[in-house]
Amino acid sequence: RAGLLKMFRSPPTEVRLERRIARDSIERGRSEASVRTQFDSSVQPMHAAMVDPSESHADLVMSYPFTVEDGVGEVADLLRRYHLGDISRATHQ
Repeated sequence: RAGLLKMFRSPPTEVRLERRIARDSIERGRSEASVRTQFDSSVQPMHAAMVDPSESHADLVMSYPFTVEDGVGEVADLLRRYHLGDISRATHQ
């Protein structure tokens, strides 16, 4: 669709696991071992199959670590380049 900017940002596996352990331990009362087991058996394989491939369709890929300020600046730069005609949506990846 015209005007749609596709962004991809995905922290490394270790960061995603640490966040999941922190969340599930506190909010769901799960043990670290059970979180790790689920992460290794289903979460990570599904991420690899469903999330990682979407990176190739993104107009903008945010490298980790990233901040909101970095994201805003990169989006603004990308939109400015589109507007100035420096790049086209069809050729930018």
